[in-house]
Amino acid sequence: MPENNSIKALVTGANGFIGSHLCQELIDEQIPVRGMVLPGTDTSTISHLPVEIIEADITKPETLNAACENITHIFHLAAIASDWAPKNIFTEVNEKGTENLLKAAMDKEVKRFIHTSSLATHKLKNYASADENTSLDATINYYAISKKNAEKIVNDFQQTGEIETVIIRPGFFPFGPGDMTSFFHLAKAIQKGKFGYVNSGKSKICTAYVKNLVKGMALAGFHTKAAGETFIICDDEPVSWRQIGEDMAKLLGTKKPWLSLRYELLFPIAVSMEMIWKIFSLKNSPTLTRYRISVPRYDLVFTNEKAKKLLGYEPKTNWEEGVTETIEWYKKVNQAADTE
Repeated sequence: MPENNSIKALVTGANGFIGSHLCQELIDEQIPVRGMVLPGTDTSTISHLPVEIIEADITKPETLNAACENITHIFHLAAIASDWAPKNIFTEVNEKGTENLLKAAMDKEVKRFIHTSSLATHKLKNYASADENTSLDATINYYAISKKNAEKIVNDFQQTGEIETVIIRPGFFPFGPGDMTSFFHLAKAIQKGKFGYVNSGKSKICTAYVKNLVKGMALAGFHTKAAGETFIICDDEPVSWRQIGEDMAKLLGTKKPWLSLRYELLFPIAVSMEMIWKIFSLKNSPTLTRYRISVPRYDLVFTNEKAKKLLGYEPKTNWEEGVTETIEWYKKVNQAADTE
């Protein structure tokens, strides 16, 4: 980590799940942090930290100059992360928003821009130890397409030679304490006996325990050799969906998930749901989408070898330790919610 006292980091989406952990990691490394949040959003996840909080919106360029003032490194996490939303939202936020922030960064002479992308940029199929050179060929939804396009925008700015850029693709299943978007609902479904497997849950997925992830992101943010590079930041050992379900059930003290349905049965249902939601412009999202049933269908195993060799990245927390800690967090949050 750098020892230069002139360094100051901006974290966009600072009050989100990963963003709040990244703020903590940077503070632990004695790096001053400015946390950028969307106006009017809850900041309780970072309010206890010595973070300078600023409200700004990446879709409104006029709000970004103040956020980037006197900043040397930007960790860009703010995005629409969903498999179901109108195309224009993904375009405005994930693509144009990233470009707006890059322009503001260059105007304020920011040294390095660390962009959080996604492994969803790759077509869903079986992977075994896939790396950063794997084709960005996903077309399954607007989210995947927007993240592909955002990576191109970042790389185009790198080519100008006026700003350093780094791209981070977290493991396919980021998880950890504070994850109210994915892990919380997964644990709730298992607890209520409403979780089921696709194709018996045999497929494996690469995880990214959040405390491992943010250490890798910080390394990529400041390592001299990281400029212009892309890194997959994931845990060492992939886990199967069956192991995920059974380990979580055991820690929750509930019955193991037993339901399993074939992908071939679920696919026409998911397609039908998507069509109905689009035709009638229904709010929220379908219970099943092609993306949601395809992720557990395949072995989505990527390697962190590049990050290890170039950055010295070492994920210290394994799946068993990470899921135990996260279930303990879930129990406290769930119990607090039930007593309100």
